[in-house]
Amino acid sequence: MTDPSIRPAAGWYPDPYREAPLRWWDGTQWTGQVGGHAPGVAGVAARRPLPQETPVYTVWIWLVVLLPLVSVLLLLVTNPFSGYVHFMQSLETSARPSAQDMLEIYNPAFLIDSLVGWLIYAATIVFSWLDYRELGRRGVERPFHWAWSFLSSAVYVIGRGVIVRRVAPHRGLVPIWVMIAVVGISLIVSGTLVAGLMASIINNLPAPGVGA
Repeated sequence: MTDPSIRPAAGWYPDPYREAPLRWWDGTQWTGQVGGHAPGVAGVAARRPLPQETPVYTVWIWLVVLLPLVSVLLLLVTNPFSGYVHFMQSLETSARPSAQDMLEIYNPAFLIDSLVGWLIYAATIVFSWLDYRELGRRGVERPFHWAWSFLSSAVYVIGRGVIVRRVAPHRGLVPIWVMIAVVGISLIVSGTLVAGLMASIINNLPAPGVGA
């Protein structure tokens, strides 16, 4: 724009003085008007806020959050570690455990728990997709993508809460707190069962000097 024989049309152009991204060219000279983003470098548009009356929690997100409790209840009912206890006891009575003793680890309770775990994983992905779709229907722009649930339900629940809170201030984080409570319950139950398992194994160890 230094060639006086060629004058660009009035408009916003990159600021030659580098005081701002853009400066207004009035067709003859640079003006004092500055601001804006350079063309083609526009930032991501902010999400539109949700009306206060729009609910941000769906039945699907509660299913995603509470599904792990099914595994916890199943642990209490089936005790899949019993086969491992039997195997450890067989080590004390036989120098070489039989194949049957080793297969006791994979007892029906263990297999049922494993199968249910995979079903819960698949259901979590489906429910995350349904929740993602429902949030879009309720007006949430670019909700946290459901595919993150392939990593874990916690990733989706946390990401979802962050995005929802941006469009609905002071709302959207309850599922995260419920999820933390569920994780705490799971750890307590699992820890109790493992402690019982270890106690059972220790109690069945021969006393010092016995059999020497």
